[in-house]
Amino acid sequence: MNYNAPVHKIIAELTSSEKWKDYFAGTRFSHTLTPSEYFDILSELSEEFYIWEAVYYHVMRSHNDILEWYRGTGLRPYLNVLPADKKDEFENEIMENLIQRYPRQKNGNIIFKFPRLFFIAYS
Repeated sequence: MNYNAPVHKIIAELTSSEKWKDYFAGTRFSHTLTPSEYFDILSELSEEFYIWEAVYYHVMRSHNDILEWYRGTGLRPYLNVLPADKKDEFENEIMENLIQRYPRQKNGNIIFKFPRLFFIAYS
């Protein structure tokens, strides 16, 4: 649900750049469906179901906190295919972009918008 978020755009731009694209060729990194695809699946399984979206606004103290969050989630598939000697360089380029695209608030914190899709189906 957050593929339009700046962090995902950064990753998409870097992984498709001339410098990095060969490291990621032929690898599938996303295992989620669109809301429409989930709707179609649920409609085949149940006549009564609900789908909704919630957006969380996490407060991050630093850009490094965002990078650390993604090391354990969205960056894992990318870091897993990179040679060890390229991982720091890749993360450094992500960090440069995070600083540009996630502005600090007046108090120094960073708002990290995080949408999620939920659904319930009854049988």
